[in-house]
Formats: sequence, C-alpha cells, structure tokens
Amino acid sequence: NAVTESMSSYFDQAWNLRFNIYVLFGSLCYLFGYISNALNIYAFQRSKKSNSTLFLCKVLAVFDSIYLLGWQLNSCTYMFRYLKLHNISSYYDDFVSPYIHYIANWHTYWSGMCVAWVNVLIGINRYILVCYPFYATRLCTVSNMKKAVIVLMVSIISFCSVSLFTQKIIYVEVANVTYPIHAWTEVVTDYYFKLIYMSIMNPAFSYFIPFTIISFIAIMLVNAMQKAARARKTMLSNYERQEQGVSRMLVIVLTTFTVSHVMHIISYFVYSIDPEVYGLLHIYITYGYALKILNSCINLGIYFFFCASLRAILIQHVCPYYGSKT
Repeated sequence: NAVTESMSSYFDQAWNLRFNIYVLFGSLCYLFGYISNALNIYAFQRSKKSNSTLFLCKVLAVFDSIYLLGWQLNSCTYMFRYLKLHNISSYYDDFVSPYIHYIANWHTYWSGMCVAWVNVLIGINRYILVCYPFYATRLCTVSNMKKAVIVLMVSIISFCSVSLFTQKIIYVEVANVTYPIHAWTEVVTDYYFKLIYMSIMNPAFSYFIPFTIISFIAIMLVNAMQKAARARKTMLSNYERQEQGVSRMLVIVLTTFTVSHVMHIISYFVYSIDPEVYGLLHIYITYGYALKILNSCINLGIYFFFCASLRAILIQHVCPYYGSKT
C-alpha cells in the first residue's frame, strides 16, 4: 500500500508539473514562438536578398511553428487531466483527450523530425559555403534547397506514417457509458517491430543521426572559421565579415538545437535499454520536452543578437521607420 501510494503521488506530481510546463509556461512559449517565427518569415520573405541560407531559415521558422502547434494541441490533454485530478471536470479528459492525443502525437512526431533534419540541411549548406565555395555556387542554390526540403519532408512523413498503425482509439463501455481510449495497437507488442522501428529506427532518425551530424558540422565550421582567421593577414572585406557573422550565428543555432535535445536523447537511450524505467522518468522527460519547445521559439533572438546582416534585415522590414534611420 505504501508503494502504491508513493507511485500515485509521483504520477500526480508529474501531471501537475506537465500542466505547469505545457499549459502555463507553454502558453507563453507558443505565443512568443508564433510571433517570432512569423516575423522571421515576413522579414526574410520581404528582403531583396535571396540565398539558400535565408530560404532555409524561413523553412525552419515554418516547421518550428508547426511543431509548436502540435504541442499546443498536446497541452490541451494535460489541461483536461489537471481539471480531472482536481475534481473540476472529467468530461474533457474522458471523451475529448484521446482524440487530441492521437492527432497531436503523430503531429509532433513528424514535425519534430522535420525541425531536426532542416537543422542538418542548414549545417550542410553552410559547411559547403564556407569550406567549398567553388562547389557552393552550383550546389547551394535556392532551387536546390527547395528540392532538398521537399524530398526531406516527403521522406519524413512517409517514415512517420508507420507510427499511425501503432496507436488507435478503442471504445470501452463502463456502467452503460462508452468511453474512447487512446491505446497502442497489437503491432507494438510484436518483438521485431519494437526492436527495429521503435527501439532502433525511430530514435536513430529522430535524434541520434541528426544530433551526430549537427555536432560534427558545428565543430567543422568553427575549425574552418579559425583557420580562415589565422590565414588572413589583411583586413576582411565587408562581405567576408558578414559571411563570418552568418557562420557564427548558425553555429549558435546548431549548438542551441543540440543542447536542447540532450535530455530527450538520454531518455530515448534509457528507453532502448529498459522501457519500464523510461516510464518512471516522467518529470525528467517533461523538462526535456520543455527545452525542445523553447528551442522552437528563440531563433529570432539568435538572429537579432548574433548576426549583424540578419539583424539589419529584421529591423528594415519589421521596424521600417527605425530601419530607415539606421
């Protein structure tokens, strides 16, 4: 009984924390994220400059907003559970949450993977521009990046569509009342499916592979910039200074993305070893998701404070009166 009461208290504490993180703190993040990403898209779209870096920054802002929308849907289920735990209302948790959870789970899954791989694409694009400028004129064009984003999106949605078969809505009748329940399908209990798709392919393509590529590219970009700085004895031109500023800013974007996903990567590693232990890490996992949500809101600040050329574009189009004076 003591163990049962302790576990019940732990799960109640976890649900209360989720309400505070996903609903209260999350509401501020969602609002700020939508506004900041919309400003990024608007400013970069209005800019007279057209290059692969600006295009990918716009694409990242779009997928960040889509990812935040998925979490906003998910936060509704935590709000409904909070109302039920505090005996305010159980209707929404019993009859609405299962459908929202079914939609939001898949939505955050594919959009989160798109965010990860667009960051990989940004890193690869910048690495070619910095380290192989002769190839960059042919490879790093807006049209090529558009094709890459389309291929990436179609591939990710196709891969993530498999997860639609891992969950379903079932209906259970209790005391002459039919309740919908969000449940895993029989395919999840299959040993080989759990091993190949859920324990290996899912964490690999969602986290481990993009995490490794982004970390490697960030290190290589820093080394390339340091070598260029040591090799040049003369003053840099304005264009070269701008390009170095963009490279430094993108390294910060990639590093921020990597750091914000560390906690979740560790939790996936734990899941691959022992799923039962993973189920007891609710509080730890909640903070990991909070960092991911925050990461989708802050790119506007990184662009503004760490890159003079992007800051000029943002000021010119978001605050045209101030931009005309500066």
